[in-house]
Amino acid sequence: MSLDAIVALNRFGMGARPGDLSEVARDPRKWLRAQIESRAALAPAMAALKSSDEIAHDIPEGLSGQDLRRSLILRGRAIYQQEVALRYAVGIGADQGLTERLARFWSNHFTVSTTNPRVAAYAGAMEREAIRPYMTGKFEDMLLAVVRHPAMLIYLDNIQSFGPNSPAGQRRDRGLNENLAREILELHTLGVNGGYTQDDVIGLAKIITGWQVYAPNLPKDLPSKGAFVFLAYAHEPGDHKLLGKTYPASRDDGQGRAALRDIARHPSTAQFVATKLARHFIADDPPQAAVDELAAIFRETGGDLQKVTLALVERKEAWEVAPRKFRSPEDFVIAGMRALSGSSTLSALAFVDAAKAMDDRLDAMSEGMSVEDYQRQLRDVNRGNDPAGALLRTVQTLGQYPYTAKSPAGWPDVATFWASPDALLERLEWASAITARIGVRMSPTELAGAVLGDRLSDETQTVLAGAASPAQGAALVLSSPEFQRR
Repeated sequence: MSLDAIVALNRFGMGARPGDLSEVARDPRKWLRAQIESRAALAPAMAALKSSDEIAHDIPEGLSGQDLRRSLILRGRAIYQQEVALRYAVGIGADQGLTERLARFWSNHFTVSTTNPRVAAYAGAMEREAIRPYMTGKFEDMLLAVVRHPAMLIYLDNIQSFGPNSPAGQRRDRGLNENLAREILELHTLGVNGGYTQDDVIGLAKIITGWQVYAPNLPKDLPSKGAFVFLAYAHEPGDHKLLGKTYPASRDDGQGRAALRDIARHPSTAQFVATKLARHFIADDPPQAAVDELAAIFRETGGDLQKVTLALVERKEAWEVAPRKFRSPEDFVIAGMRALSGSSTLSALAFVDAAKAMDDRLDAMSEGMSVEDYQRQLRDVNRGNDPAGALLRTVQTLGQYPYTAKSPAGWPDVATFWASPDALLERLEWASAITARIGVRMSPTELAGAVLGDRLSDETQTVLAGAASPAQGAALVLSSPEFQRR
């Protein structure tokens, strides 16, 4: 069995399923290149979800004040639950594992979180609309799509930012909110050591004032009918300086678009993005030669992510057989369910069904339900006996529920954050519970061979040989050191 196929499926992909190794072993690099060179269509179930434009304009009539706020929170939570279930369905069932890994990498790079409850309705839509279409395109296009997306504008408070000298700022006595501008520079592009100053943060904050999300109380004659709107009367007037360049005043969001495109092509952005890509796909402490090559290609191509990613999969360090990356909780659970998908009664379709059930049961707007009653009903739904619901609960227990990162920096991408003794015990408990619940059919040695190939150590093989049942054996496979790393 080709060890390169194991690397391709587990390090670059979302984990091997029974049968995948023999298919990918024909040419692992070709399998990866095909995913990078194609622009995968959005999964039909995801494509059927509401767009951010639809969500923004789907405002209940006749509500205001606290009643409107409550309704929007409940509606957002229902949308969020559905998005999460479908995201897992796609991850578990995907044939193109690298495509799914890239989606999660970039979504974490541009983190939004439901720690701000208003983000819940838009978090999944941002990944579908502003991340997935641009993963093998130009970085500047992804950056622009993300920054203009309602999830990001809400999460990092740009909807509360007003030009101090704008008509809206003077009328409301409101000023700049620097959060989004600071995180664009620190976390999305240049990096904390990328050469910007506090003056640059203020300059960018001024440039993106007026970048807002549609709300019913806005003027009816806005030029845009989508979720993103540019409010000229909230934008700080005049020319603005950023990183030594002056951006002329504009009547629309052109000043901001020009600034973001320049930031996206900055040499510090190339180095910062290259470092994060190498850390995710090669090692927690990535080899400098790999980082430098990826950064150089980023600079030379103007941030062409297809060419950068193609270079990444050709780096010899990325193909070292010894696994150097520890799986995060979400990565571990998805890989575990993929491994079990050929030997259990649970398929990815269960998550599509679970998503529909959540949508049906949580659409409580017409019931006049309070936030407290809604939260109780949500807990009841999550206590349901379906395997998909159990899996979603488990991910929360393991500490990495989608779109809930504690800070704009996203989830850490190093083993030291995830590989504590308590965390490993929780993974073992999950593996034991899920394998007992879903009816494993394959023997432990068959399962291990199907998803790990020849990577098993003698010690792990001895442990598997002593398994008392297929379910216990499968739990031991998922808990093995070889499976914990990719």
